[in-house]
Amino acid sequence: MQISRMVFERVLALTVALLVVMGASIMVMQRIYHDRWYYVSEFGAAGLETEEDFKVGFTMLACGILLAAWPLRTVTRTSSGRRLFVMPWMTVGLAGVCFFVASQVNCTESCPSLANPEATTRDLVHVWFAIAGFVFGCLTMLLMAAARKGRLRHVTIVAAIAIGVISGTGGILSLAGSTSELGAILEHVATGIGLVWLLWAVFSEVGRSQRNFLSELQRDTRRADGESTHQPREDPALDQA
Repeated sequence: MQISRMVFERVLALTVALLVVMGASIMVMQRIYHDRWYYVSEFGAAGLETEEDFKVGFTMLACGILLAAWPLRTVTRTSSGRRLFVMPWMTVGLAGVCFFVASQVNCTESCPSLANPEATTRDLVHVWFAIAGFVFGCLTMLLMAAARKGRLRHVTIVAAIAIGVISGTGGILSLAGSTSELGAILEHVATGIGLVWLLWAVFSEVGRSQRNFLSELQRDTRRADGESTHQPREDPALDQA
């Protein structure tokens, strides 16, 4: 039964990686159909020739993020042993749900911002759910940094700082009305860092879970061997009687 669980976790981790990598690749590949870089959601705006392909990629990506909740289910306490008020599997699951809604409700041409009077209800739904997904994703990183020590924690902190600086710069350029491609490129870079970190976290947790299982299996085996060694032997004389 435990061996089946180990196989299931490995297959699930590979499925997450496949969905995330393929989904993100499909989304980025839409760049070849345009003469410049756009912000991520703009490649899937209503009416563009890349709308349907982008939707497929975004949906795959959202499903991959949603499935990542299962490997993170074992993270329940901080590195000091205190129980987390909110679990990472909850926040990454909510991020996946939000991105899934955003993938199904794409924005209109140019994806007008919330402050733009031309923004439609469709734009508001897409933007709000996309922002919520991003926030839940960032919260997942903070929770994982609080829950783990060592390499995973260091990588998480570095990735969170990089995403904050890069996406913040891109956001400022967007609000300033910059017409350069730099803001859009920065958004793609920040998204890529976040996805690479997610895959790192998923495989780290699956590896941790399987190492713990193997350690428990070895302890149980040694305990069983010890008990069999110390079992009292029957007296042959009693058998003859």
